[in-house]
Amino acid sequence: MDTWTTSITNLFFILRGSFKALAPWMNLSKITYVDHASYDDWDMIAESLYKAIVINSIINSKGFDSLNKFPDYGMLYEDYKELNFILLDPNIVEDCYTVFVSFTGKDQFDSINYCMVQKGSLKVVNRGVMGFGNASFCLVIDSSVVLEDEIVVIL
Repeated sequence: MDTWTTSITNLFFILRGSFKALAPWMNLSKITYVDHASYDDWDMIAESLYKAIVINSIINSKGFDSLNKFPDYGMLYEDYKELNFILLDPNIVEDCYTVFVSFTGKDQFDSINYCMVQKGSLKVVNRGVMGFGNASFCLVIDSSVVLEDEIVVIL
């Protein structure tokens, strides 16, 4: 059994790098990836890469045991009650989670679309965009924050 030790943050660096590498090819094939101008073709590509690189790595990691699903890439939800989700910089706001939604295509994926989710109710109270910078990511699994960034993926 082969394994790969990585981190949630590294998975997002890989995802972002994949998007950046595809951008010139998307331009050549006339598939737009810019927010609010993109269409189903880019959505399928982005969702496939997100699931393959991020979600499947998490689901196939040692110790992962949850029946809740993860949000679809780029989808806007009213609440996260029945979902596991990816948390950005866990200590930004005390009474809210900052939840990853997608990378923005406007600036070659150098920014992140996020939503603010009220702790407790898990309802979305705000949405915004932040720079990718040195973002760090962690998980919320079954409504509990998992701060360990390292995961061991069973290949």
